[in-house]
Formats: sequence, C-alpha cells, structure tokens
Amino acid sequence: EKQGYNILVTNNSWGGGLASDALRDAMGGDDAPLHICAAGNANSSRISYPAGYELDNIISVAATDHEDLYASFSNWGADWVDLAAPGVDIYSTVPSGSCVMCDSSGYRTASGTSMATPHVAGAAALVLSTHTDLTNEQVKNRFLSGVDALTDRSKGTLTNGRLNLLNALEEDSVPPAPVTNLAVSSVLMTQIDLSWTATGDDGLQGTANAYDVRYATAPISTATWDEATPVDGEPAPQPAGAIERMTVTGLQPATTYYFAMKVMDNVGNESDLSNIVVVATSAGTIVFADDMESGSSNWETVGDDNLWHLSQLRANSPTTAWYYGKEDTRNYDTGTANRGYLASRGISLVDADEVMLTFYEWSELQANEEFDRTRVQVSTDGDVWQTVFESHGTEEGWAKRTVSLTPYIERSGTIQIRFWFDTVNDRFNTYEGWFVDDVQVLVAKATRPGEERPMANLVMRPENIGFGGFTNPANAQGNPIDGDKVVIHAVVLNDGRSEANDVRVLFNHVPNGTEGNNPTPIGQPQTIATIPPGGSGVAEVVFDTTDAIGTHAIQVTVDPSNFIPEVSTTDNVAVRMLTVAPRPSPNLVIESTNIGFDPSAPDPGDQVTVRATIRNDGDAEAADVQVQFVDATGTGTVPIGPLQTIDVIPAGDYVTLQITYDTSGLSGNRDVGVVVDPNNTINESKESDNSAEKRLALTEPAAPNLVMLKTNIGFAPVNPTEGDMVTIRTTVLNDGNAEATDVLVQFVDGTQNASTPIGEQQTIAAIPAGGSGIAEVTYDTSDKAGDRKINIVVDPHNFVAESKESDNRSEETLTVALPPTPNLVVQAGNIGFSPVTPVDGDEVIVYATIVNNGDADADDVQVQFVDVTDGGALTIGERQTINSIAAGGSSTVQVSYATAGHAGERTLQVVVDPSNLIAETDETDNLVKKTLRIERAAMPNLVMLASNVEFNPPEPLDHERVTIHAVVLNQGAIDAHNVLV
Repeated sequence: EKQGYNILVTNNSWGGGLASDALRDAMGGDDAPLHICAAGNANSSRISYPAGYELDNIISVAATDHEDLYASFSNWGADWVDLAAPGVDIYSTVPSGSCVMCDSSGYRTASGTSMATPHVAGAAALVLSTHTDLTNEQVKNRFLSGVDALTDRSKGTLTNGRLNLLNALEEDSVPPAPVTNLAVSSVLMTQIDLSWTATGDDGLQGTANAYDVRYATAPISTATWDEATPVDGEPAPQPAGAIERMTVTGLQPATTYYFAMKVMDNVGNESDLSNIVVVATSAGTIVFADDMESGSSNWETVGDDNLWHLSQLRANSPTTAWYYGKEDTRNYDTGTANRGYLASRGISLVDADEVMLTFYEWSELQANEEFDRTRVQVSTDGDVWQTVFESHGTEEGWAKRTVSLTPYIERSGTIQIRFWFDTVNDRFNTYEGWFVDDVQVLVAKATRPGEERPMANLVMRPENIGFGGFTNPANAQGNPIDGDKVVIHAVVLNDGRSEANDVRVLFNHVPNGTEGNNPTPIGQPQTIATIPPGGSGVAEVVFDTTDAIGTHAIQVTVDPSNFIPEVSTTDNVAVRMLTVAPRPSPNLVIESTNIGFDPSAPDPGDQVTVRATIRNDGDAEAADVQVQFVDATGTGTVPIGPLQTIDVIPAGDYVTLQITYDTSGLSGNRDVGVVVDPNNTINESKESDNSAEKRLALTEPAAPNLVMLKTNIGFAPVNPTEGDMVTIRTTVLNDGNAEATDVLVQFVDGTQNASTPIGEQQTIAAIPAGGSGIAEVTYDTSDKAGDRKINIVVDPHNFVAESKESDNRSEETLTVALPPTPNLVVQAGNIGFSPVTPVDGDEVIVYATIVNNGDADADDVQVQFVDVTDGGALTIGERQTINSIAAGGSSTVQVSYATAGHAGERTLQVVVDPSNLIAETDETDNLVKKTLRIERAAMPNLVMLASNVEFNPPEPLDHERVTIHAVVLNQGAIDAHNVLV
C-alpha cells in the first residue's frame, strides 16, 4: 500500500520450518491482507507454518480430490487447518523451460495443498471484488460458514468442509433467527442430550448453514461467548421448524454446566445468542469401590510369577495399594519374561445407562512402549477380555484415570475389570513397576425432566446468616463492639426432595471483604445430623472480635467437599458482612480557640490569667484528667504552674481550668501551650488533639537596638596596595525605640581566625532612635597583602541595654594588593648551544635568555650554569650577573663549556637568582634543565682475526723455519699510524 498497491489477498503456496515471531508479526500487522496458506503435504497433523499461525487473517487450506475425499498427502488438524479445496491433479500453467515442474506446452497437472490454496485465494479476490466493504474476518467467515460438508472424516479440519464459492458470493444480510427453546432432554455423568427447534437461513425461513453449540461452567453471555468451549459434532441444520437433537460428551460428573448456541448462514451471518440452559451432570452411583485398605477379597491375582500383591511401598490414599513388583528389590525382574493379572470380582451394572471406571496409578517402566505393557481390560463373561485403556509411565507421580465402560453394558448386567502387566521379554525389568489404588466403578441412569432421582438441594443464603450473643451491649447501630464474642449462626435450607445427612458447614473469615483465596476458618467445621426435604438446620460458631474493629466478610460454605449428591451445588456458599465497632472511649480535645488570656494585651511583668476549656468528644467519660500549662516559646517547654487534675469529664461535656502566668522579665510574643493527659494514661479514640498553643503578645519596652550591617562598612582607598594606610568607616544604625548613648565600636582584623584590634575603640556619643552614627579608624596594610577579614563590633561589652543583641557584629573583606614585584623566568626553550651537535673536545657556547614576567625591574640578576649529569653538580664558568632586566623584558647570558671527556648526553642546568636575593612573585620558575648531546671524536679500530693469520709452510717439520703472516684490519673512522704487532 505504501508503494501505491492495494493488496487485499496473498497466496502462500509455501511453508515449512519452525515458527518465527518475526514472520508472525509481519503477517499479522495492522492493515495486513488476508493470507491464504497451504497446510502442507506431509500427511500429518503436526502444525506447519505459516499456515499454523493463530491469526484471524490467515486461512489454512487442506487438499481434496475429485471425489471430495481428503488427499492422501494432505496435512490436517482441527486446531489449525480451516477448510479444504481441490488439490489433486489440478491443471495449471507451468514454466516452459527445463525444470522439475516445467513443460514445453506451458501446462501440466500437479497435486498438493499448494494447488488447493490458489482456489481459495482466487475465491477471496472474487468475494472482495463484489463485496468491497467486507473485512478479512467477514470474508473468512463466509468461507468457513459456506463450505460443503465432507463425508470423509479421516482427516479433521475446523469445518470438515470443502470450499463453496457460490455460497461465499451470495448477497445476504439477514442473519438466522436465534434458537429460543434449547433444552436438556437427558442427563448422565459425562454426557447430556440437547434438543431445539431449527431456525432458518434468513430469520425463520430456509435452512441454516451450521450450528455453534458451546458450554461453560459459568454463565454464558455475549461478553463471555468467546471463552466458552465449542462442542464437536453439531448436526447439519434441517429446514426451519424441524426438531434438532445432539449428544454432548466429555463432561465431568456432578458439575453444573451452562449451554448456549448460535446459528450461522452460508455467508457467515450469525444469529443472536440462544436461551441459556443450566444442567448439573449426574454424580453417579458407586457400585464398586476399593481403597485397598481392607484386604484382597475384591480381587483375584493370576500370573506366571504372580507379582501382584498388596503393598505399602506407595499408595494414593491412605497407605496401601496393589503393586506389580517384588517388595524386596522394588522391581519386576524375575530373570524371565513375566506377566500378571489383577481381576476384580463381578460388578453389577443392572439398569445402568452409563458406566465409568476411575482409578489411580503410579508406574515406572522402560522407555520403549513395545515392552512393559500396562493395560486395563473389561469382560462381560470372564473369558473374553477387551482392552479399554493403556498407559506407559506416570512421570514419578500418581495419575487419576477415567475410562468409559458404557459400551460394555450387557443384559446380564455384570462385568469384571482387570489390570494386566506384561514385560513381553526378560530384559530391562529393573524399573519399579506398577501400583494401582482407589478403584471405583460408577453407574448412572439417564434422567429426564420429572424423572430424576430424588436428591437433596442444600441452600445457603446471606439473609440466613445471623450474628448474636454479644457479651457486651450492642452499639447504636446494633453492631458488636471490639472484644465481644459473637455467635454466628447459619440456617441451612434443603430445597431438594431427599433428606441430607451429616451436613458439614464451614465458617470462614474472607480477606478484603470478598470471596477469594486464603480464607481463615472460624472455629471447627460444624455438622448438622439431618436436614429433611423442605426443612432446615442450624450451625453455629463463636467469633472473637478482640482487635478486629472494622467490617468483615463472613463466608458460610455448606458441604464444602461435595460429599452429598445435590440437584445444584452453585447455591452452597453465601457471604454476609459483619461490622465490629470500637469500644466506647473518651476523646479529650483542646483547641487554640479555647485558650484565653486576661488581660489580653498585658505589659511585661503583669500577672496574666490563662484559661483553657477541655472537651470530651468521645462516647465514654474521662476520669482523673491531668492538664499542664506550658510556655512553649522558642525551643523546649517550661511548665507554667503545677500539673492540674480534673476529676471527671462526662462524654460530650467540657471543663474549664485556669492558672496565673507571671510575665516578669519577659517580653515580645510568648507561645502558651496546654497539654491534656500529658502522660497518655487515658485510653482515647484519638490522641492527636490533646495539645494546643496560643500566642500571648507582651507590650515591647522602650529600648535601643544597635545594628551593624555589612553594607554599611567602607574602605578608602577601595583597592589598596600593601603598605597603604586605609581608612575604615562604618555607619551604626539604631532600629530601636529609644536613644543609645556612649556607643563603643571596635574594629578588628579577623584574618585567619585572628582577632587583632585595629586602633582604639571608637565612641559615638549618641544615636537617636531610628538614626545612625559613624565611626572610623586607620588601618596600616604593611605586610598584609591578600584578603583581610575586617570585623566591626558595636557595644562589644554590652553596656547598652538593647531589645536585640544578635545584630551587633558584621564582617567585610578588604583586598590588599601586592606591591610591584619582578618575576624571573628561565625556560628550556630559551637555552641554546653552539655548536648544536658538538664532538667530544669541542668548546660549546651555552647561552640562556632570562625573562622578567613581573611588574617591577630586577637588578643585579645572577645566573649560574651547572652540569648536573648523573646527579653531579659541575659548575660551568663563573656566575654571570645581569645588571638589570626591565619589567616585561629579557636578557641573555652565556658561558663556555669544555666538552673534552664528556661524550654522550649531558644535563645542563640554568639557575636564576640562585641565592634568592631578589624578591619575586614566583620563585618556582627560576631553574630549568636541558640536554646537550656530545658526539664522540673519530678514532681508528684495529681488529685481529684468527682467519687472518697464515703459516708457511702450513704443516712444517720439526726444526723447519716457518713464516707467520698476519693481516691487521682498521675498522675505525680514521687512519692508525705506527701500529706495533
């Protein structure tokens, strides 16, 4: 579509390999086309991809032949293949070149689901060309609903039908009418019979295309329809008005099911949901049961080695089971092939319409299923036995097995069952073997409305759960209070037609007020001996509500283990809410609005009466109520007078207390607090409202208030240089309401935490209320370069009584600059040699340029050159002196360096002002090192080799004169003269 093409259908005549999430996501993305996919040609029900992806926009296609039979090669599977289409001997275009599928004519016949798939893809294109507004799902529904049913059931698909294009193209917008009389006509343990009246293709006219019957164990609605279980084997619809019948199998005994259905026409139109049918399957009647705990009288064992025996090595319940194996070795190895039968006594099935065998087994066998066979068989005459069940290993656990024996109901009404173990051979018989336990045979008689066997029907309703027996009077709402022992009684009804005996009733406390997991039992399960039909019985338990304030869900469950056969078990549980109220308790309250002062605006020194009204808002009286008045100004509290006691405050009443507060020596705002029950000796419903505070404003006395601010400190000059005399001036404010006289002002140098007075204390004769005064001193900055912390303290000895003393000090920083100073610098880049690469013995001129980066001239600058190679200190020449280096200028000095005997790398050091006679801003850049490389002088190199020595003659005789000839080499750089050999 992004490329300008509107692709609605794809044909996928390919497949194989494992599932791919990436491919699945790509095929099922937003606005994806309808994909028609070949199911595959492996003659298998194993899922093939992409046909097997569970996507609503995929149709998986099997192949049929010209007889409407499934192709022998076609894959199948009701859970992943949707329908079939012709795929055998299909005439098609092919390439005309040379390949396996090629033909010179360009045509040939071929078979495969890849030939069936294009039939459906082409059909989809035709449907979409005539019904342009259909969605993928609607096209798919037209195909699946409009198939022609196949009689061949050898390979199942979802529809068991073959594509019918004519049905899919039909113009039809009228859905079938819903079924309104769906009913149950017969009930057994695992199956029921349904009946209904057929509706039509269009409303109540014609013949519908298909039925969709579903069931669930919870009510079915339109919202839950998709979650319900589809039924297999719905009948093909008959004309409208005909009576339809079907049997639903595979159900569980004693279970309530909900059934509903829809009707489809040939283009996928669906009816509305039918009426809902509720039915409980039969619990059955036990005609044979053995838990193996009462001996072997119900059984007979037969076999070559007779290994069947009762054992307690393993059991499903409680301790004993039949075991095929040897007790001592825990295997079935007898050295030879062996077999054994465990046969039951005769079991009567008289009048039974359904028979079901249940048993538990545990087995450990060799892996090969051709050996160690474990089979269950049935016989109606004791001679001929038929296998009805076979398994092979239970994966180290007990497994429950359920087997229908209904086909073996005989007029004689008697059967036997047996468990047959056969090793087949004598090899690999060292596994543990086979255990069988808890065998039951159940029968059921088909029941119809009005003919069912009378059963009880126990009912528990919320309104039949009551609460009473409170040990304390109930509160105004009739609820128990914390600590009561509540008797919970439940009236259990029996709406059935048979009495119920030994009815167990379980009381539970359900978390979070709703039915859910992990309920907590209340007391022991109770038992009602008998509840007659139409009658009732009562069960009771006691619920301790101590520390259980709040609302609780009380759940009552009748017959929790379903031991009693009932018409319905859906009404055996009910829940009722129980509210536990807190015990009556006082609630002492003090609020700031209930605290008063007399006088309300006193002067300092007045005696103030403080009154407080304490309320009891609780529902019980409070006795011996202690009250403490406190001064809570600032941090901490100071008691005002002794602890006071109120004998009693009735519920809903109040009491007023008072105390005298001496304000002598106090000023400003005072926070007066009242604390009720300060030691928490009274148990209250609420403790957070037991204290309150109220502000008492005392009239301020007349007093000055001297203030020293940082912004009122000044320096002249503002940016002094070390040695300058600086005038420090400050303005002192008086924010008080009275004049201040003889105000002392002390200037202090507080640099580096020192406290050095600057000059004498200064005196301001008077500072009027709201006015200011000025004080100043002179500060000598000699040797005081840097940041100086200047502190000014007003009234340092507190001679002036003020309303506030905390604002009498301030600090300001005075920056004193250094005087102009030179800064001598020598760098490696300013050192040079001539010649640059000398030879041992050359005289080298070493020169250095000294820079003055300071802001003052440097005079008599001494410079020392030193050879510091290998840690030495060889002075080079005399110490040099530069008369003067101007600020920002430079000067060059040099010395002569004799290199004789100093071949190699030499480290030369230049030191400026080595004796530190010149004061500088930085002394760390007065020394630098640089390397001088001195080449060695050219020399000869005489070499004597053994190969260059000859004898003549080479092998002389005794006393014969021999000439010895030697060749001396000179591998050096210069000639060698007067060489002695």
